[in-house]
Amino acid sequence: MDNRQIGRFIAECRKEKGMTQRELGERLHVTDRAVSKWETGKSFPDVSILEDVCRELDISVSELLAGKRIAAEHYKEETEKVLIASIGQRQLMGFEVVCSILKLLFIFLIMFPSVVNDTFLPKLNLITIFSWSMAAILGACMSYMDRNLPERNFRKSNPVMQGIIIVATFGIYLLANVFRPANNMFSGETTAEKIKITIIILIVSFFLFVFAFIVAKIHREEWEWQKEKEAENRSE
Repeated sequence: MDNRQIGRFIAECRKEKGMTQRELGERLHVTDRAVSKWETGKSFPDVSILEDVCRELDISVSELLAGKRIAAEHYKEETEKVLIASIGQRQLMGFEVVCSILKLLFIFLIMFPSVVNDTFLPKLNLITIFSWSMAAILGACMSYMDRNLPERNFRKSNPVMQGIIIVATFGIYLLANVFRPANNMFSGETTAEKIKITIIILIVSFFLFVFAFIVAKIHREEWEWQKEKEAENRSE
């Protein structure tokens, strides 16, 4: 949020209403000095009186936080921008961690029947039905959160996090399909072969990590470009 822009907007709306700073302050039970600090961007109205401020100025809370009038057709878009600004980048990354955990749990539940049944194609039994039902619920939740949480490009722009996710996904696949007792790649192999298999797995994991790292960097560049365009549009 831009306190100066919000302050100018408060002053503009107050003048449109034909009120002095003292009159607005009296209606809100604050001093004219407090109103002056709002309008110069030195402070921001207390959360407890935000609705009162908006009522007196005949604006919405979203318009106050955006520091401008919002047309009806752009209301949803502008409100989301305000929400993003109030959430903060750390919270957005926290949301992405939750989405990533759901994703890994989703993959685990899909693979779990294969591990239990010790077959590549799981048998259709209660375990399979329960696991896949839970996976379907998790998948729906994950899809809904990913679609509705703001700033998708930013949330997916942490290279280390995205690398860990894709390597963990690969690890779950290996545990479910490669290291099952009936199909264990290490069983019956010599020490040299086991070392070779381990090196191959590590190389694949490394390249998957690098791939995810690069994709995350691309998401960060797209997010930064988008922010630059928004800043240019605001300055015009």
